Amino acid sequence: TALSPRWRDGETNDQAFAGLMPLARLILRKEIEKAAYFFEDIEVVKKVYRDAEDKRIIVFDRPYAWRSTLTLRKEPLFVIFPDTENGGWSISGVPLHPRESRLRVYFPRSWAGLRGDELERASGIKGAEFVHNKLFVGKAKTLEAAKEMAERAIR
Repeated sequence: TALSPRWRDGETNDQAFAGLMPLARLILRKEIEKAAYFFEDIEVVKKVYRDAEDKRIIVFDRPYAWRSTLTLRKEPLFVIFPDTENGGWSISGVPLHPRESRLRVYFPRSWAGLRGDELERASGIKGAEFVHNKLFVGKAKTLEAAKEMAERAIR
């Protein structure tokens, strides 16, 4: 492999292995952190779902790992959460099952691939920013616009 020493390197397999140990520790630590965050997210997702007034549209304050929990419930159709990298709010359709790509509800076909002003005109929603061509995810400038996009898709 690329990580095995070559004769030109002047080091043994044991020396090469020892040199990779810090990287292996980092990867293992990150995997453990990721698993811990996932299980913490499950508890938050359950609570937010339980406390939601409208179980069809679940709104989170962070982009939690929701799929494995919410797809086991019948009511959720859309999940809304802040886009922590680019700002605004993301709206995701909920799949039929945890490992399924087909959704329970899609955004309207007339919104497919639209952005900005074009999407605002087509949807009638101020602050609607984007809907993917495949209609499974959208983006809005505000939480109110994100909720309205999900509500219109459900109608």
